Parts: sequence; C-alpha cells; structure tokens
Amino acid sequence: MSMVFRQVKSYLVAQLEAEAAGRYQVAGYQKQVISADDVKDALRLVQVFWERTDFPAASYRQSETRTTEATFRIRLITAAGAEIDLVTLNSDASTSAQKKAALLAISNAAARADDSFDELAEIVYQIIEDATRRKLGTSGGIVSNRRLSSIDKDEIEEQGDLVVLTGSAVLTVRLEESITGGTTTPLTTIDLTLTQEGDDVGKAGVEVTHI
Repeated sequence: MSMVFRQVKSYLVAQLEAEAAGRYQVAGYQKQVISADDVKDALRLVQVFWERTDFPAASYRQSETRTTEATFRIRLITAAGAEIDLVTLNSDASTSAQKKAALLAISNAAARADDSFDELAEIVYQIIEDATRRKLGTSGGIVSNRRLSSIDKDEIEEQGDLVVLTGSAVLTVRLEESITGGTTTPLTTIDLTLTQEGDDVGKAGVEVTHI
C-alpha cells in the first residue's frame, strides 16, 4: 500500500480533473517542464506535485504510525496570445511604430493572462477548500489538519506571440503515515562438510551461510 502523501496527491489530481469542466486542463502526475505550445493549446493548466514532508521531532515514538506534515504545490499556468509577434521588440529592423504596437500587444495580452490567472486561482481555491474534501480522500483521523497557506504569482514571461503567467497554491497537510518496514529475505543455511586427505571421519566441517 502506498504512503498517504501519495494517496493525497492522487486525490487532488482526480478532484481537480473531475471539476475542470473545460475551464482548465490538468497536467500529468510528474513534475515537469511545460512548454509554451502546451500552454497555448490549453490556455489554462493546473499541475499538482508533492514538494516535501517534514517529520516533527515529537512524532518520533515507538509505534506503527508517525505524524508528518506534507506540503503540496499546485502549479497554476495561464496564457494569452498577443496580436503581434513579440520578437519585434528585439529586432533592430523594427520601426518605432512597430515597437509601440508590440508593447501594446504585450500589455493587452498580459492583462488577459492576469485576469485568467485570478479566475483560475479562485476556481482551484474553491475546489481545494470545499468542506466535503477536508479529509482529502482519507478515512478516520489520518488527516488531522490541512491548510491552503498561500497562492502567489510569478513574473509574466513573453514567449514569441504568447504571454505566460505562472504561480502556485501551497497546501500543507498534517497526516499519519504507517510504518510497514522493509521486505526481509530469510537467511538460507547450507551445511557443507569437506573431507580433507587423511581425514576419513569428516572432521573438517564447514557451515556456509548465504544471504
């Protein structure tokens, strides 16, 4: 059975996918670099990955469970297309009028990407904070506390005719992880008796142990 933090991550991805309704797309389970083309096709992407687990000193006790605090990062990505190729700004051949038009296109696209990000952040917030999901797919007291601690934005990036805005929502979950131990391989003992020349009673006995 997988550890609880993995179950929680899968639950978050499944719930976000179930609620997408064409408003955004959910990226794969693995943390990865998402290209501008991927974003352009979706315009809004959500990606979930487990970031870390802390083991408070007080949780170290002789038992089969341990209280931990797992942090999950929900990456939010929005994009908007500009009406002009943004490489115009970096071209020495561009006229002043062309550069002004490019700047205006950037500003308009950035505003659309920003509005789209705000809406996406609101959607994700409502899904994650829904009271019916407070146990994050677990049962009993496995999840004792959870907190969406922050949602932030990164800097806007210009990629060709696309303006991309990224950010993250950070979810911290206190949960109980079971300690199942490792898989042990029993030792195999082979009794091997070697008879040396002149030893007709087999006194040269050797026991060999294989792991």
